[in-house]
Amino acid sequence: MGSCTIPSSVTSIGYGAFGRCTAGLTSITIPSTVDSIGTYAFYYCTGLTSIKIPSSVKSIGNYAFGYCEGLTSINIPSSVTTIDDYAFEFCSGLNSIYAYPAIPVDLSSSLNVFYGVNTGTCVLYTPVNSLSAYKLATVWKNFSNFSALTPVLTVTSDAINFYPNPVKDGFQITGLEGTGILSLLDLNGRILLTKQITGNEYVSVSNFTEGMCFVKLKTSEGTILRKIMKK
Repeated sequence: MGSCTIPSSVTSIGYGAFGRCTAGLTSITIPSTVDSIGTYAFYYCTGLTSIKIPSSVKSIGNYAFGYCEGLTSINIPSSVTTIDDYAFEFCSGLNSIYAYPAIPVDLSSSLNVFYGVNTGTCVLYTPVNSLSAYKLATVWKNFSNFSALTPVLTVTSDAINFYPNPVKDGFQITGLEGTGILSLLDLNGRILLTKQITGNEYVSVSNFTEGMCFVKLKTSEGTILRKIMKK
């Protein structure tokens, strides 16, 4: 199977949808239309090495990623309010977890959510103002290594893109989940445009002068800065 892209018509990943794909499934792209990842959804996908949970997801079910031994990193977006027991059971390869909720997800009924994860070596990244809360929260406090999320994230070229670039009349954004605040700045840092934007929204720049400029996109998970050329 290799990599898999779930179509945007899907709103939830059901019971055992990809369960026991073993080494056949290595990466998966989940669209921002999905709001729940069900029980056993990716259970025993031992070859899975890459997955990004979109900021539309609110719940992660029991054993959803159980025995996904190939995962080295996982993100828990700020939209998540429920993580059921054993959701990340024996994800033994995890060395980093990025937890974006400002208030730690209540795991008092999911004491084994990270069962088999080495909480002594795996680094838990949290919002800077939430570090103390995570260090006191049930289950989360079991991690030995905490670190604050940097407000500016490094993203790969296939995560969020502005196209076309160079641009003549306008451009669009791919890979944006939910909404963000977009600013267009000249090389001196002067703001030319600021607006709220959603994924694939068209941004007109037809009234701006030619030359290099910066696009700054601020989302709930950080800020991305890119250069574009206006022709």
